[in-house]
Amino acid sequence: MHTIKLDVQSYTTSGVAHTNLFINGEDAGVLYLSKDELETLNKVLTDGAKQHDDVMFTQIEPADEEFEYDAFDD
Repeated sequence: MHTIKLDVQSYTTSGVAHTNLFINGEDAGVLYLSKDELETLNKVLTDGAKQHDDVMFTQIEPADEEFEYDAFDD
């Protein structure tokens, strides 16, 4: 089984996705994609993986940042 993973690390304020690409668990590089580019790549890889039984594609979005505020920390 071959695996392809897009791991979106973060988005800039202008909407660019800082994305790590992994193929078969190996780091294949960093991509800086606009929202439209990311959506297009996701669609192509999803559709391609559906046509090949030996390929699994996943995209991971960054976790929402949580902010802790301590009312007594002043």
